[in-house]
Amino acid sequence: MKQTYELAIAQVFKDEGGYTNEATDPGGPTNWGITIHDARTYWKQDATVDDVKHMPKQVAEAIYRKHYADPINYNDLPDGVDYAVLDYGINSGISRSIKVLQRIVGVVDDGMVGPITISATTSANPSYIINAIYDERLNFLKGLHNWDVYKHGWTNRCNNGRHFALSLTTGTSPRVSSQTWLQLLISSITKLFKGNQN
Repeated sequence: MKQTYELAIAQVFKDEGGYTNEATDPGGPTNWGITIHDARTYWKQDATVDDVKHMPKQVAEAIYRKHYADPINYNDLPDGVDYAVLDYGINSGISRSIKVLQRIVGVVDDGMVGPITISATTSANPSYIINAIYDERLNFLKGLHNWDVYKHGWTNRCNNGRHFALSLTTGTSPRVSSQTWLQLLISSITKLFKGNQN
């Protein structure tokens, strides 16, 4: 994965937080942003609420990479647009986020990121795409039956996500905590060390 991915996934974990199980949340038991449905689909077929509650972060990372980043061809999308599509997919479904991107760049919205979608996306202004994605995302959320319950959190997430994505397009390093930078440094050193062993 390209450099923006580690920044993006750190932001995703910051936004998603830890374990929740709210009656008003249709996702049910959720940890690191991974719902019990996704846990049963991508991790353990018989995952329980307790499994989700104690899900290792590495499991969530693997699910995000394989089932969210890979399907959108994260590496082939422009910086900033990659995060916007990924974050929308995590929040509202990968198929929806891809189709929204495709409609914005004017290609057939078949829910699959192939050469045509990538070409159209890389030819367009990334800031325009990012703003259009977050505008559509917020409008979609406003139409959901539980908007009144989550409107403040969802609005903040969209606003913060828009700012973060736009900062990636300009090469401006987004603000991350010293702990996040330390985690990224350790991860990079670990990968380098493992690479030298192979």
